[in-house]
Amino acid sequence: LSMYGLRRGEICAIDPATDIDYETATIHITKDMVEDSEHNWIIKPPKTQVSVRDVAISRDLSELIRITGKVYTGHPNSLNKALRRAQKALGIESFSWHKMRHYCCTELYEAGISENNILAYMGWSETSDVMRDVYRHFRLKSDKVKQREIADLISKKVV
Repeated sequence: LSMYGLRRGEICAIDPATDIDYETATIHITKDMVEDSEHNWIIKPPKTQVSVRDVAISRDLSELIRITGKVYTGHPNSLNKALRRAQKALGIESFSWHKMRHYCCTELYEAGISENNILAYMGWSETSDVMRDVYRHFRLKSDKVKQREIADLISKKVV
């Protein structure tokens, strides 16, 4: 589910009985698992209303969740530990769980998905600092590619 850009707490809060539409292979993100001031894991609504969204997943993954009846039964920190164990076992470079969210966003940009659709899909507001700062270099790269395409188009017309 991290490959679909879901946050750790969102994944941990998914109830397979109520939060997944198996007919359309869609997860309804309506809550988040967070640590409270007394270090207890609780489920609550997301911080912002834009984080409440529907995320389409593959039909295979939807079916796997339906058959097993579970998504993930631990808390967000245990996801980090599981990722570290898997990285060590596979002998791959260590990266954080959140980097998979960055990867998803990058892939959406590379696929030509509009910024507004990426914002909605990832659960970000239009004024998101993440979109403005962290992913700014992807927009600049895209702009340079577009500028080259324009220059080449003009050159063909002039020659």
